[in-house]
Amino acid sequence: MAGESGLGLVLWTTDIPGVTDFLEKAAAWDVDAVELTSYYFPDEITPAYVSGLKRHCHLLGLEVSTTPIRNTFTVPAGPARDKDVAHVKRWLQIASDL
Repeated sequence: MAGESGLGLVLWTTDIPGVTDFLEKAAAWDVDAVELTSYYFPDEITPAYVSGLKRHCHLLGLEVSTTPIRNTFTVPAGPARDKDVAHVKRWLQIASDL
């Protein structure tokens, strides 16, 4: 909520192997929110996976504070940049769904 502060946990700060295990550990540590970095997600991300992850967070009492993603917009216009733009657009939707 606005004006309140809490404790969050970033996935890359731990040696926990996967997103689900990370969520369980975050809940056990009694943090308020988690940062789910895109490169820890499986290669195939379906709407069912995202909604299941959102539900899992909710049941554990965790908010998703942010969803960092990688991008390289410093390459010249062309296929490489188009690929990064598509990647960012996809992750904006995933983050919105979370």
